[in-house]
Amino acid sequence: MTGLTLLYTDTSPYARKVRIVALEKGLDLELQATPPLGDPSNLQQANPLGKVPALVADGETFYDSPVICEYLDTLASPHLIPAEGQSRFRVLRLQALVDGVLDAAVAMRIERMREESLHWDVWFDRYRRAIMRSLDEMDRRASDEIAGRMDLGAIGAAVATGYLDFRWPDIEWRRGRPALSEAIDALSVRDSFKATLPPDNA
Repeated sequence: MTGLTLLYTDTSPYARKVRIVALEKGLDLELQATPPLGDPSNLQQANPLGKVPALVADGETFYDSPVICEYLDTLASPHLIPAEGQSRFRVLRLQALVDGVLDAAVAMRIERMREESLHWDVWFDRYRRAIMRSLDEMDRRASDEIAGRMDLGAIGAAVATGYLDFRWPDIEWRRGRPALSEAIDALSVRDSFKATLPPDNA
């Protein structure tokens, strides 16, 4: 089996998605905690964008969590991305939606980490509205595309809602979204999800 080293932080939802994929597929990842804000040289070598997660596989590097997840999916069963047909594009579409939720939620956090005098509420509110619309769409699709499934789209949905619980509990994503809430609860009891929860004190 290819040696796999993941450069990550334990609070990154994108890295959590990769770790869940690896655990579900029984792949052994060597985890290398790599805070990106210090611009460590090993991260820059693995990913010129200087972002986690980044995967090193026998000297080859992969970055951006969708690419890493797709690469890992080629290494072992069960496959989490359908090979072809409409089912493949349903999974990829859901992955794009939930990654967009993460992008907005992370951008909101960065915005609020700035000095209060520099806060730009117009952008903050726009990100939040995008999250709320996306959660409504996820709830509409939950019964068909998340409930009872173990694929990359469903994993992403659980990671995205978990990140909202972690960083933005005031969004209360469960409110008025029973199908999504039920689907996520069923996924969250899996060992891979419990093993990758972010630390309480982060």
